[in-house]
Amino acid sequence: MKKTVITILLLAYSAVVLCCSSFVIQTDAGVYVGKNFDWMFGEGYLIQNNRGETRSALPIFEGIPVTWTSTFGSITFNQYGKNLPYGGMNEAGLVVEMLWLEETVYPFDPTQQYIGELEWIQYQLDNYATAKEVAQNAGKFSIRPVGGKIHYTIADQSGESVIVEFLNGKPVISPRTDNSTVCTNSAAYIAGIYYEKNKGTFRKGNHTLNRYLRLKDRTLAEESDETESFFDVLESAYQKKGSQPTQWQIVYDLSRQRIQFRTRDQKKIRSIAFSDFDFAAGQNPQYAELNARKWSLQPLTFAANQHLIDITMPKIGISKNLSDISRFIFEAQKPSRVALFHNHTSLVVSFDTKLENQYVLIATLRNQEEFSTRRSELVGTLLMYNGVKEFAFYNIPLAEYAIAAVVDKDHNQRPSIDEPIIFAEWNQADLPQQFSQVALLLHENYHIQGMRLE
Repeated sequence: MKKTVITILLLAYSAVVLCCSSFVIQTDAGVYVGKNFDWMFGEGYLIQNNRGETRSALPIFEGIPVTWTSTFGSITFNQYGKNLPYGGMNEAGLVVEMLWLEETVYPFDPTQQYIGELEWIQYQLDNYATAKEVAQNAGKFSIRPVGGKIHYTIADQSGESVIVEFLNGKPVISPRTDNSTVCTNSAAYIAGIYYEKNKGTFRKGNHTLNRYLRLKDRTLAEESDETESFFDVLESAYQKKGSQPTQWQIVYDLSRQRIQFRTRDQKKIRSIAFSDFDFAAGQNPQYAELNARKWSLQPLTFAANQHLIDITMPKIGISKNLSDISRFIFEAQKPSRVALFHNHTSLVVSFDTKLENQYVLIATLRNQEEFSTRRSELVGTLLMYNGVKEFAFYNIPLAEYAIAAVVDKDHNQRPSIDEPIIFAEWNQADLPQQFSQVALLLHENYHIQGMRLE
């Protein structure tokens, strides 16, 4: 099995470039976490979160959102306002950071309480002190994402670190196996196999596995305890150009409870210490604009929170009822529903395959033109190997779709007419000729099972 997967990885260099890189390293001086945040835009806040704050997951979906009260104070990096962090550190020295992972399929049980993929980060920082606690409770709730398909880097002051992923709807925990933990945008088991085959070699480019290789080699060889040297390590995975350039670089010093960071717009390294904050219950939380030329902490108000949301959420395609997010967080009379999506659903496709050495594109074709040309805006990539695998599309419009799986023989990330293809719920030998023959009207939380690729 390992030999087959390694062959796939050596052949598949044209796979899509996705965002973010992270590492955890333990030296004689302490434990450090580094993060490159690569994304389309860089606006964001550093936010103080206090003890004793009662939070609830946004009521975006049907069901029961998780409600909790924070045990620990924390500092987080947020693009969509309070309670929706991309990562951060709490006063116990626990760090949680997230990175994109295309093959993520979150656990979902309609009878279980749910939480969002970014709220999951805040929950861990509010409630736990160790990576072991996070790992033990990773699957505690259903996760109903706004749209991010991510995995998580977790580390604590003792030096323990894990990568938490959700694959095929179940939590998968990958603990540290040497002096460093590295994470980019491949599943941990794939990245580990690739590294064992290629360690010690240098590969250029921003492909997820190339970044992993460079970061892993650098962290294992790193001997300095100076924070500046860890920024140099992050530079080995820096994305200067492209649609998702590096926006933020962050180094967490867990042992000394310090955070240093710089941004694409403000390249001077800024430093904050937890000793400068009062996380006591009832204190007014503070925030600072990450890209501000003159950086200062200010009280976090409804208006400041809403200002960030109004800038960032439309950039990811969400523009309706945005004020309800801040109302839900800041006001005593909270809206019972935050309706960010109207007539949307999530789609999970399950494959039973004997394919090895192949990337497969999962395409959602919406009309006859897309059906005829095999062109769609909603296309995902999945590495296939023998067994059952799942792929998810989250919060897509309710509509008719032809669900197709295309073997990506030319590795160009686009379905082509001459590539092998199958359609969901089409069991005839000849391929369908019309969109209407295979169009499926999706309903809420649609699950297609038993697509066979041989």
